[in-house]
Amino acid sequence: MKKVTWAPRSFIASVQGNAQDRMRDCVALAVQTAKDNMLHMDVPSPPGGYPRVDYGTLRDNITFELIVGATQIVGRWGVLKREAEGKSLDYAYWLEVGTEHMKQRPWLSLTMDQVWGDWKRMLGAI
Repeated sequence: MKKVTWAPRSFIASVQGNAQDRMRDCVALAVQTAKDNMLHMDVPSPPGGYPRVDYGTLRDNITFELIVGATQIVGRWGVLKREAEGKSLDYAYWLEVGTEHMKQRPWLSLTMDQVWGDWKRMLGAI
C-alpha cells in the first residue's frame, strides 16, 4: 500500500512562486519591448508610432514592479515615478494620449499589442 501525503502549504508556495516568476517575466518582456522600440533617430517620431529618443530619460525610467497579495499577483510596468534626476516624466503620459499640439505616440498601447500573445502563452492562457 502506498501512502500519499498532501502538503498544501508547500504546494501553494510552489504555485505562487511559479506564478510570480511568470508575471515577472511578462512585465519584464513589456519593459524590454518598449525600450527596444525607442530608438535614437535624427528625424522626429511619426504620429502613432513609438517616440524617438533624444536624451533617453523616458526609456531609462520604464520599469516594472510586482505586487503580491494573498489572492493575486499584480504586475505593473511603465513609468512608475514622476521625476528622474529633477526632470518631470509627465510627458510619458502626453506621448501616449497626445495633446492639442502633438499627435499621440502610444508607446504603452503599441507595446501591449506586441506582447499580448506572448503574455497569454507565458501565463498559460493559450
